Formats: sequence, structure tokens, C-alpha cells
Amino acid sequence: MNDPQPRNAPDPALGKPFLLPETLRAKYKDNTGQSHTIKVQNLSRGGICVQDTTYLPIGTSLRFLLKIRGKTIQAQGEVVWSNKEGSSFLHGIKFTFLEQKAQEWFNTFVMDWAAEQVAETLDFSGLELLPAANETERRLFARFKTPLRVEFGFNQETMLIRTQVHDLSEGGLCLSCNFQLKKDQNVYLKLWLDDAHFLPLTGTIKYCVKKTEDNRNVYLNGLEFTKTQQAVAEEITQFLNQKRSQLAAIEITLDDILAQTDHPELP
Repeated sequence: MNDPQPRNAPDPALGKPFLLPETLRAKYKDNTGQSHTIKVQNLSRGGICVQDTTYLPIGTSLRFLLKIRGKTIQAQGEVVWSNKEGSSFLHGIKFTFLEQKAQEWFNTFVMDWAAEQVAETLDFSGLELLPAANETERRLFARFKTPLRVEFGFNQETMLIRTQVHDLSEGGLCLSCNFQLKKDQNVYLKLWLDDAHFLPLTGTIKYCVKKTEDNRNVYLNGLEFTKTQQAVAEEITQFLNQKRSQLAAIEITLDDILAQTDHPELP
């Protein structure tokens, strides 16, 4: 077991949690379609802690379906810690993606319930709409970890480097290599979905993160797709939808809590 954490004390990155009613349950469905009820220990803006007899390894990716008055918020998360407690396990799960249209609503809901106050007492005056852009902002999409092969270069004719994808979304990808790419640098890519089929893509480097693995430096270079052909974009979407549908899922209904609050409707 990796670095057990005390009960109700998930990773600080998940945000400040609060205890939920004992009656709140969730449904866990594994990637074979089998489902059972699990206990929700606490919830925060950044993640959730659940208790179950099933052990989920650290790094496990999960889908979330947050049911609210007949509507569903789609989310994605990753197990960041696990702690054995008796015959069951506590899992701290960090949200890695939440539908943009629901982010403000969900954050408000969590803060209201935690502080026992209604939305009118909270100040959202600093919130601003994202500016319109011709290119796709990658963080609008859920990133899916996958070790696909990718080749890239700095002109359309020559692919200089062959490496692996760290994660992929409809808006871009993160690739690993042993050197740093410059911010705003344009690259040409061949993304191999299997051994016989690749997608031609172009992208712009947006960030680089240095990590140390097995005593060697690895650079994770995140890029945003640009000028993607519609057929290519549709194939990426189809590929990701298929892979995400294979993830285990946690479904939570929040109607019992909402019935006790004066909370705005989900947009």
C-alpha cells in the first residue's frame, strides 16, 4: 500500500473536504459491466473519497456520473492514494476533468454545502468567460492516459523523433522525450492508433514539465492541435469515446442533498 493517509484526510490538492450524510451512496461499475454500491466518505471541489471492498491501484483512471435533478455532469478522476481500513479500502480520487459548463455550478454547490450557506453569499465577481479562440484549448477536454506511438518533426516531410504519448484529448496531447521543446514551437506529428494506421496532425507546444524516472530526466511536452482536418478530429473523438467507455465508473446522485438547500438549477 502506497503512503496510507488517515481517514477523511485526502491529498491537500483535492481541496478541503466535508463529511456527507451517512445515507449517501454511489454505484461503482467496473470495466466488465458489473456494479455494486459503495460508500462516499467525503467530497470536495477537487475530488472525492470512497470506501469499498475493491482495491483500486494508485493511478487508476475512472469516469464519474454526477446525477443532479435529472441532469448528469460528466467527470473523470484518478486514484491518488489508497488506505486499507479493516476489510475495506479508502480511496482518494482527484478530479482530473469536469465539464466546463458545470464547473462553476459544482464548485458553488460544494462550497454552499460545506459552509452551510447559499450561493448569494459567495462572490463570483472575479470569474471571467474564456476568450474566444480559433485554436482548441486542450484543458476543455478530459485527458486520457495512453502509451500510443507518435512521431514528430519540424516540417511536414521529415519525422525526426519517435516516442510515446503520455495522454491524449480532443484538443491536444502530451508526449514524452529526452529533451525540452520550446513554447509556441510548431510541430508535425504522426499519431499511430495501431501498428498499421496513423493520423497526420499539427500542433503548437504550450508547456513542458521535467520529471525524473529511474534516475533519468524525462520531459513531458504538452501541445495543442492546430488546423486539424474534420475527418481526423472525428477519428480522435471516436477513439477516445471508445477508450473512455471502457473505464470503470462511479455514479453519484446528489438530489438528497439538494433537497435541503436553496441551490440554483444546473445550467
